Amino acid sequence: MSAPRRAVTLFELLVVVGIIAVIAALTVPALDYFMPDTKVKAAIDEVRSAWADARARAIEEGRPYRFAIQPGTGHYRVAPDAPEFWGEGNSGNNEGGCLILECCLPDGVCFQSGGEGGASTSGMNMGNTPMLSPTERSDGGHSSSSYSSPVVFLPDGTAREDVTIAFEVKGARHTTLTLRGLTGGTVVQTAD
Repeated sequence: MSAPRRAVTLFELLVVVGIIAVIAALTVPALDYFMPDTKVKAAIDEVRSAWADARARAIEEGRPYRFAIQPGTGHYRVAPDAPEFWGEGNSGNNEGGCLILECCLPDGVCFQSGGEGGASTSGMNMGNTPMLSPTERSDGGHSSSSYSSPVVFLPDGTAREDVTIAFEVKGARHTTLTLRGLTGGTVVQTAD
C-alpha cells in the first residue's frame, strides 16, 4: 500500500496555470464588448453630477452658473456665467471661492461633434441657440472660448433652455441626455 500523496507536481501546476491563461484570453475580448455601454453610462452620470453641482451653486450663490462642452472631445467646464470666467483673458484663479470645474469624460467617450441622428453639429441641441465652433490655443491647451453650447442654470434652480447632449463612443449605441430646463429633470435615450 502506498502513502497518500500530499503535493502536486510541477507539471500539474503548469497545466492548471495554462488552462487559466486560455480561459482569460478567451474572456477578455468578450468583456470589451460590454465596456462601451458602461463608459457611456459613466459619462452620463458624470454630466448629471456636474449639472447638479452647477444648479446647486447657482441657487446657493444667487448667480447663474454655466456648463459648457468642447464638441468632439470629452472636456467640459462648470463656472459662474460671467465674462471673467469665460473670456480669453481668463486667468483661471478662484479668488471668490466659487465652483470652477474643468473635467473630462471617461477615456474613449466624447461629446458628439457630427450631426448624426438629428443631433446638432456641436453635440448639444438648444433650440434656436447659435452654436459656437471649438478653437484650440497654439500651446495645445483649450481656451475658455473653445467651450460651446452652454447650459446656464439660474439662481431660481431652472435652466435657460432645454438641452440635449449626444455622446460618442466607438462600439456603443447612439445615446443622448436631455435636460428639461424648467424642472431640471433628465432623460436618457438610447437608439435601438
